[in-house]
Amino acid sequence: MSLQSSGGSRGNELVASCKYHEVAGSVQALHIEELKDSLTAEWNTETVTRVIALHSQNIKPDFIISFDNIGVSQHPNHIAVHNGVMFEKITHTITLTQFLIPY
Repeated sequence: MSLQSSGGSRGNELVASCKYHEVAGSVQALHIEELKDSLTAEWNTETVTRVIALHSQNIKPDFIISFDNIGVSQHPNHIAVHNGVMFEKITHTITLTQFLIPY
């Protein structure tokens, strides 16, 4: 699942990455207008958490791969995704066999 505003290319990048790494299954790009791909716009962590929880309950993933707590180059949107995933892990809103957070 890739979070992005409409017209973003992150979904295509995710599909290509999954194909390259031979990750099978459904890949989704969610177009959420309030989550614009930008170096300056900060995503609201509560919104990210809500989106992750809602869609994870629907698709029931086996695992989530996310950013670490500093993101790539301290990108604020990457950090918001990390925080949203970790909040879900702590509150057990979604059940996963594992969380994969690269370092």
